[in-house]
Amino acid sequence: MCPPDIHFSRSVRNTKIMTRTEILGCYSFYRDADPVFKRELENASVAVKLRPGTDYFREGGQCRQVALIGRGSVRVFKKGETGREITLYYVLPGETCILSASCMLGESTYPANAVVDEETEAVVLDAGFFRNAVSTKEGVRKFVFDALSRKLVDVLALL
Repeated sequence: MCPPDIHFSRSVRNTKIMTRTEILGCYSFYRDADPVFKRELENASVAVKLRPGTDYFREGGQCRQVALIGRGSVRVFKKGETGREITLYYVLPGETCILSASCMLGESTYPANAVVDEETEAVVLDAGFFRNAVSTKEGVRKFVFDALSRKLVDVLALL
C-alpha cells in the first residue's frame, strides 16, 4: 500500500514506461537471483511513476514500502528550524533511499524529507516483503549495506 501523500500515475508523456522487470534489472540482487526469487520480486513489486514535486516521504512519517528507482531522481533533505533546507543526497536509478530502507528495517519514522526531483519511475515493494528479503537473501542484504555505506560517505562530505 502506498502512503497517502504519494500520488502515482501510469501515464507518461513522450516516453515509454519502464516495466517492472526493466526496473528490477537495474539491481544486481535481481539479475543474480535464482528464478524463484526473481518471480517473487516481480510478483511483489508494483511499477509506479512519480511526478516532479511529489512528496516521496515526510519527516515523522511511517515507512510502509521501499522504492527501487529505475529512472529519475528523488532529493532527500533536512529542513532546519528556520526553514532552510540542506540536501543530504539524491536517490538515482539503480538505488533505493537508505533512509527508507533503514526506517523500514528498524521500524522507525523518517528523520528527513524527500521529494521527487525529476520524473521518476520505480517499483515499490511492501515493507514486510523487503524486510524478509534482507534477512534471507544475501544479495539484497549486500545491496542495502553497500548503499548505506556509500550514502553515509556522501552525507559526511557535507560536514
